[in-house]
Amino acid sequence: MRRTVHAVLICLALGGCATSSVMSSLPSIGGGNEPPKPAPVTQSAQEDSGSGQGGIWSNFSSLFSSGAQPAATQRPAGPSFDASAGLRLVNNYRAAKGLAPLSLDPQATEAAEMLAKDMAVHDRMSHTGPNGQDVGKRLIAAGYNYSLASENVGVGQTTIEETVDGWKASHANSRNMLLAKARHIGIAYENRPDSQHKTFWVLVVAAP
Repeated sequence: MRRTVHAVLICLALGGCATSSVMSSLPSIGGGNEPPKPAPVTQSAQEDSGSGQGGIWSNFSSLFSSGAQPAATQRPAGPSFDASAGLRLVNNYRAAKGLAPLSLDPQATEAAEMLAKDMAVHDRMSHTGPNGQDVGKRLIAAGYNYSLASENVGVGQTTIEETVDGWKASHANSRNMLLAKARHIGIAYENRPDSQHKTFWVLVVAAP
């Protein structure tokens, strides 16, 4: 038996209203000596700012409390990750909806990497990265002056294909990938085998 849980948060943002959706699938608990592996979870965020400077998010509640684990100096062995494969999957989805393709942007990728690494360090899913930075602040820190910014995150998925499929199945995550005015994406992945979630995925969708 599988169960889905949806939660919606409404936050204030300059230039518009921001929404977030959380979807998780919880498998039934069976026998065995090992605890069940957490099911993959996805979450989305969206932000608009006319100047690219003023988006303000209230902190999203993380699913798990942060820990004091040090950041890994080198990515451990885990699922292979190809950002171009993620780009292709997103653009194929957009093409099926009659939307223009996006391109990988190094600054958007840097903003995504900041969050993926922070989630892996703290073993949590969140839209709040280092120093409390939301997606807008991370884009600015990376040198990207945005007019539109949105973000999808996921934990526990084993491949980029599974991750994108999970985002497509969620209304809020799907909407972020199908933003008509978007121009760029950044995709990041971190693997931490000693954590509960194991894998951490971030997609940033933006336009200058």
